[in-house]
Formats: sequence, structure tokens, C-alpha cells
Amino acid sequence: MHLGDLAVLAAAGLRPPFQDLTTSKRPKVALATPTCTSDVLISGSGFAPDARVSVGGREIRPVTYIGTNHLAVTLPLGSAGGEVSVTTRAGTSAADVDANSSLCSGLSTHSGNNGVSPDSNPAGGNIDGFGYSLSAEALAAKGFSPGSLVNSHGVTFAWPTASAGQPDNALAAGQTFGLIGSSATLGFLATSTYAAKGTGTVNVLSLPDWANPPPSDVDTVATLPYRDGPGGRGNRDVHLFYVGVPIDPHKTVKSVQLPMVGSEFGVGVPSTHIFAAGLAGSPDLALGKIATQSSEAYCGSPSRGRR
Repeated sequence: MHLGDLAVLAAAGLRPPFQDLTTSKRPKVALATPTCTSDVLISGSGFAPDARVSVGGREIRPVTYIGTNHLAVTLPLGSAGGEVSVTTRAGTSAADVDANSSLCSGLSTHSGNNGVSPDSNPAGGNIDGFGYSLSAEALAAKGFSPGSLVNSHGVTFAWPTASAGQPDNALAAGQTFGLIGSSATLGFLATSTYAAKGTGTVNVLSLPDWANPPPSDVDTVATLPYRDGPGGRGNRDVHLFYVGVPIDPHKTVKSVQLPMVGSEFGVGVPSTHIFAAGLAGSPDLALGKIATQSSEAYCGSPSRGRR
């Protein structure tokens, strides 16, 4: 969402002759919404055309006046947000709402595990503590290649763009990442070592071990006939799973907290590896626009092999 798109909200404000009815009291900030660009939409009451906005103690100019209930500003380059206050002739709002741009981070910014390796360097990944990983070539044969769009259970996922042997999945340990839109289902592409279970925004996420035959009630999106390891190819089936979580389609998702399983992986250590997340169908974004299902497209270009 960009500032130009916000003009449509002005229709919700009062006509100029009546604006004094809502601007004679000190303004109040109810919500500051990062749009995952540098723009922040400020919602509240008592705003005026000459309102001044401070974020993190720093005055931000210019201020786009949308109406008595909405303002918008563009954060300076490098700003991490901070407490938001609005000043009008009637006074200054309490600085108790934070515009935190960290929620704009995509899932890939939390990638710290190398879960995929090329067959030419089978020791380039380690997903289970023994040095085994998913084969890039075996994944590609199933339609999973860096940056590819993968459709599963009505969700369009963006497979990580990281090259094989680079960090490509997040160990689920309570991290929060940006994802926006309205849908009935929040989906994940993930795998697990040593049968992991955790809780978070998704309530409960439970997955079987990647290298054992999955139970019939688990949605397997890909079964690979071998895995890569320190000794080369290991001829044992390994699995990638889909997890769908029902959510309220009448509300807008803005961020997702991963389950708390653990930030470590190793021999005998349960861990959940999240490769992608998305919303089912054609998620409806604010202002009637269609949100892109990929969590990365919400936040801009994916990270390429970065932690």
C-alpha cells in the first residue's frame, strides 16, 4: 500500500464545516500500521490538516492528511519506527502506540538453517544434526526450485530463493514475520526432525519426523526418494509437509508468529523447519486490492541466502 492509495479513505472523514467538531479535543492515536513499504498509516481521532507527526521522538514531514481519523507519513531511510505522537492546535496525543517496522520482515529474514543441498555437495546442508538434508535436484523434480511458485491446498507459496547450501528455512522458535491479507486458511510448507510440536499464532503445529513414513492424517506435499548426507546420497524417503490453519476470513492478517518449538537442531532435538507461508485463495487486502499470497511479496523482494 502506498500513500497515493490512501486518498480513498478521505471519503470517510467529515466535510470541512464539521471537522471542528472532532478536532477541538486533543488528538488520540489508536493504531499505527506499517505497510511494509516505508509508509505508515496512522489511525485515531482529532486529526487536522495541519497536524504534525513524530515517530520515535523525531518529527516526520510531510504529513498526508486523509481525514480526521487518518494520517500517513513516510519513514526516513533506516528508521525502525518508534512511539507515534500527533500534535494539533488542541494538543499532543499520548505517545503510547508504536510504529514498529520489524513486522515488515519477511519469513526469509529468519532463515538460519541450510535444509537443501546440491547433489554435487551433499554435505552442504544439515537438517537433522547428522548432516542430512533435502536434495535440490530431488526437490526440483517435484517442482520445488529456488523462487518457484508452488500451489498446494489452494495456497500459492513462494519457495525460498536461496541457493542450495545456503540458509533456506526458519527454525520455528516464536519469530514474528509480516504477512497481510484476509483468508480462511493460513498455510505452511515445512518439515520436522524428531517429531516436533509447538504453539504460536497458529495455535498448535505438530509434524512427524521427515524420514519416517508419515501418518495418514498428515498432508505430504512431496516425498523424495533419497536425501543428501556426509557420505553422499542416502536412499531413504524423506518428506515435505503442508500444514493448513483455519483463520477468520473477516479479519486481516498483518503478522504471523511461528510456533515455539526451538531455535536449535541436532541429533535427537525436535525441530520444525518452515520453508514458506501463505494465505489460501486470493487474499483480500485493504482498499479492495488482492494480496499476493507469498509472505515475501508482501514485504518486497525475498532475501537471497541471508540469515
